[in-house]
Amino acid sequence: MVTERDPRTGLGTDYTWDGASTRIASVRQNTLAATKLTYGSGRLTQVSREAPVEGQPDVTVARYVYDIATSGTGLPNLTGPTGVTAWHQAKAPVTGYAVFGQDYTGPVSGTSVDWTYADLSYVDDLGYTVNSASYGAGAWQITSTDYDTTTNNVVRQLDASATAATAKATPAMTPAQVDTLSTQTLYNNEVKDSSGTVVLPAGSRVTDTYGPARPVVLADGTVAPLRPHTHTDYDQGAPNGGINSATGQQFSLPTTIKVTAATAVGADAETISVSTNGYGKVNSTDPNEGDGWALGTATTTSTWTNTTSSSGAITATTRYDTLGRVIEKRQPLSSGADAGTTKTAYYTAAAQSAPNTDCGEHPEWAGLTCRTYPAAAPDQGPSLPDETTTYTMWLHPSTVVEASGGATRTTTTTYDAAERPVSTRLTATGLTGSTPRPGSYTKYRPNGLVDYTGALNSSGTDADTAGRTTYNYDRWARPTTVTGDAGPVTTSYNPAGKVDTVTDAKGSRSYGYDGTDAAGKLERRGLVTSLTVSRPGTGGALTYAAGYDADGQLTRQGMPGGITQVTSYDEGGEPVGLTYLGQVTPVTASTDPDTGETVYTPGTPQQDQPWMSWSTVNDITGRARLLETGTGAAFDNGTGVASIEDVAPWTADAVGQGSSYAREYRYDPAGRLTYARSAESTPTPDTASLASTCTERTYAFDANGRQPAKRSRCTQTATAPAPGPPPPRPRPDGTPPTGPPPDETAPAPTPTTCSAARPHSRPRTPPTRPRETSPSATTTTTCPAASPRATPTRRSPSTRPADGRPKPPPLAPAALPAPRRRCAATRTRATTPPGPRPRHLALRTRPSPASPHRSEATCRPRSGRTAPPACPSPTPTETPAPPSRSTRARPAAPQRCPSAGGPATTSTATPPAPPPPTRSTAHSATAGSEPNNAPPAAGLRASP
Repeated sequence: MVTERDPRTGLGTDYTWDGASTRIASVRQNTLAATKLTYGSGRLTQVSREAPVEGQPDVTVARYVYDIATSGTGLPNLTGPTGVTAWHQAKAPVTGYAVFGQDYTGPVSGTSVDWTYADLSYVDDLGYTVNSASYGAGAWQITSTDYDTTTNNVVRQLDASATAATAKATPAMTPAQVDTLSTQTLYNNEVKDSSGTVVLPAGSRVTDTYGPARPVVLADGTVAPLRPHTHTDYDQGAPNGGINSATGQQFSLPTTIKVTAATAVGADAETISVSTNGYGKVNSTDPNEGDGWALGTATTTSTWTNTTSSSGAITATTRYDTLGRVIEKRQPLSSGADAGTTKTAYYTAAAQSAPNTDCGEHPEWAGLTCRTYPAAAPDQGPSLPDETTTYTMWLHPSTVVEASGGATRTTTTTYDAAERPVSTRLTATGLTGSTPRPGSYTKYRPNGLVDYTGALNSSGTDADTAGRTTYNYDRWARPTTVTGDAGPVTTSYNPAGKVDTVTDAKGSRSYGYDGTDAAGKLERRGLVTSLTVSRPGTGGALTYAAGYDADGQLTRQGMPGGITQVTSYDEGGEPVGLTYLGQVTPVTASTDPDTGETVYTPGTPQQDQPWMSWSTVNDITGRARLLETGTGAAFDNGTGVASIEDVAPWTADAVGQGSSYAREYRYDPAGRLTYARSAESTPTPDTASLASTCTERTYAFDANGRQPAKRSRCTQTATAPAPGPPPPRPRPDGTPPTGPPPDETAPAPTPTTCSAARPHSRPRTPPTRPRETSPSATTTTTCPAASPRATPTRRSPSTRPADGRPKPPPLAPAALPAPRRRCAATRTRATTPPGPRPRHLALRTRPSPASPHRSEATCRPRSGRTAPPACPSPTPTETPAPPSRSTRARPAAPQRCPSAGGPATTSTATPPAPPPPTRSTAHSATAGSEPNNAPPAAGLRASP
C-alpha cells in the first residue's frame, strides 16, 4: 500500500518503502511534513522529519543506539555494589539501548558521546526491560523492574528515588527493606479441577498490590511508616461452581476489594475501606435482563460504612439488557420505581410499547441510545430532565432534546461530508426570560486542520466575521499564531521542538529546558528549568527557575524578588511540605545608656531563610489527616513603617496578619469527610493577648450522600496574655548582657483544662484542602496557647511510575506578586521557662517609589506567637484528641527581619537576581491566593 484516501475529502496518508523490503521509509499525512525512517543492519537507527518551514533542511527527531554497556565512561553503573545488587534486583541487565532526542546534535558513537542526553533502557537475557535510566537532578536516575520467573508478570518496581536510597544512602539494606520502597504485585497460583484440567492459569489474576511505605496517620491518631495494600477476592458466590460455561474457565470477576495499611506483605495494621461487587440479575424473572456473571459486569456495587460488616453498606444498582447495555441505574436508596432511578431505552427495528413508542421502528439507528429518563417524578421540586437523541446517517448525534416540565432545550449539531462537527446550536422553549445564545461554527482547511471558529451566523452557514478566532500552523501542524478578540498570540519553537516563546498583547513568556536547574544541578530530562515573563512598557521582566527530584517532581522554584518555594514529598510521592524562603536580616536590640531608648542594630543578611511553611501527614490513601503551619517569619500583611528606627508597639493596625494553626480531618470507610477540627492562635489587639480558638465540625450522611444529622463538641475556653519584653541574651564571649531587665510584672498565663495536642515525629505540609460539604454544626471556643516544640526535618523521596518519565502539566502563565515580608526572632528549641514571654520585631515591606522591584524594610515590635492549641478531647467512645502542637520559643535577640535584599543597614534593598537560565523555554508560573491561611500556590510547569 502506498496511498490511503478518504474519497469525500481527499485527505489521507502516503507511504514509501525501504527498497524491496517491507520496512516503511516515509509516512506523509495529508500535505504536512513527511516523517522519514533510516535503518542500519536491519534495525531502525534514525527518525527524521521534513522541516516545519518549507525550504529548510530535514530535522533529526531521534537517533537509536544499540548494545550499550551496563557500565562505562559517562554511563550509569549497573554493576558492582552500587548497581542492581544494591537493590537486590532479580536479574541483571545484559545489554542496553539509547534514544537521543532532537535536543542532542553531537555524536552517538565513539568516545565523545554525551550519554546524559539519552534515555537508556536495559534488558535481561530474555529481552525484558529491567532497568531504565535518564540523567537529571545532577545524577543518573535509574528504575528497576522484576518479573515472575514463571509467568513473566511484573512483580516489583522501584522508582528512581528508591534505587538511589538503596544504592547511595543505605547500600546495606536487606531484600525485605528494599521491598518496602517498591511497588509489589502478587498473583494467583494455578488451579485445576478434579479431572486435572487447568481452570485458572497461574498469574492470570492480581490478588494484592503494595505501595511504598510512607508515614501515615491511623484511625487512633498515631503516625507510623506503612504501605498501602489492596487485596482482591474473586468469584465469591459465582454460579456453576465458579466455572463460566462459555469458556470452561473460572469467571475471575472481582467480588471483594479491601484497602488496608500494611506493615509488610501479609501484615495489615488497619483496614481503611471494603467494597463488594455482585453479578446476579437484579430481577431474576425478567427475560430481557442480562446476567452480570455472563456479561462480566457488576450489577451491584456496595461500599461498606464500617470495615467489619456489610451491614449498612451503600449499594448502587445497575441493570443491563442481554447485550450488556445499561437499561437502569439506581441510587442506593432507590426502589427502582422512583426519581432515584434513571432508565435508558434504545432504538429498535421493531415497535415498542409506551412510554418508548418513539424509540421503535427505527432500523437505521437500531442499538443506539434513544432516551434517558427518570423512573418517576420527584416528590417535590422541579421535574428531572427527559433526554431524547436522534442521529445522522453516519450515526453521529444530530439533536439532543432535554425536556423538564414545560421547558425544552435542544442541541443541534451538523457535520460535513467527512463527519467532522461543523456547527452547534442551542435553543430553548418554555424558559421565561431566557436569552438565546448564538451557536458556534468551525471551518476546516483542505489539510484537515481548523481554519477558524466563531459565532454561528443567522443563516447557520458560517461564522460571523466579527469575533472569529483564526489559526495558522507550521508544517508539523503546530499552531504558530492564534488571533482572536484580544489580538494575536504567537508561539515559536526551539531546535528541540519545544515551545520557546509565547507572545501576546500582555508581553511574552520564554521557556528554558534542562541545563542547570534552580538547585544548581544538571538536568537532562527535558523538564522546564526557567521561565522569563517580559512585560510591556516599564514593567520589566520576571524570572523563575525550577529544580526537580529524582522522580521529576518540582521541588524547588526560584521566583522574582529572591523568593524560593520548596516542596517536599513522602516516599509515596505525596506532597507533605511547602516552604517559602527569602532573605532574613538579624536585628539586635540594645538600650542607649544615655537616653534609655531601645536601639535596633541590623546584622548580616542571611539568604534562604524560612518565611512561611506548612506541613501535613496523610492517611494511607493520600488524604490530608493532620495539617499545620511551621517555621516562618512572614505571616503579616500590615503596612509597616518608613524606617527601622520608627518602630512602635503592636497595635490594632496589624489585624490581618496570618494565624498559626493546626487542623485535623477524619473520614469514614466510604471516603466521606466526617470530622474537621481547626485550632488557631491569633493576637487580640483590644486585650493585648493571644486568643487561641478551636473549631469543630462534624458531618453525617445517608446512603445517598445527604446530611440528615447534626452534632458538635468543643466547649472549653482560655486566653493567654500577650508576651512581655524579651530577657537579655548573653554575649557570645559569655560576659553579662546589657539592656533592660525582663518585665517581672507581666501576668502569668491563664490556666486551662484543654487537652494538649499530640506531637508528631515528622513535619507536615498541606495538600489541596479537603472539600467539605455544609457543616452539620460549628462550635467556636477559646483555648490556651500550646507549649512550644521543635519540628524535625523530613527527607523528600517520592514515587513515580517506573515505565515512563513524568511530564509537567500545562498551565497558563501569570506573574507572581512578591509576598509581603516581616521579621521573626531566631528560633530555638522549647526551653523557655514559665513567665513573661518575649516581644519580637515585625518587619514589613512596602513598594519603594524609586523602583517597582525594590522594597522598604521596616521593623517594629510585635506580639510573640505560639502555635495553635488543641481542641478538647473527644468523647471516650471516639478517637482521643492529639496533644498540643506549637512553634519553637523565640528569644529577644538576634531577631530576623526578611528583607527584599541588599544591605541590612538601610531602609531600602534590591532583591537578589536568580542565576540566569541556561536555555530559554516554554512553561509558565501562576500565583495562587491564600484564603483561610491556605498556602499560596505557585507553579512552573510545562506549556501545552
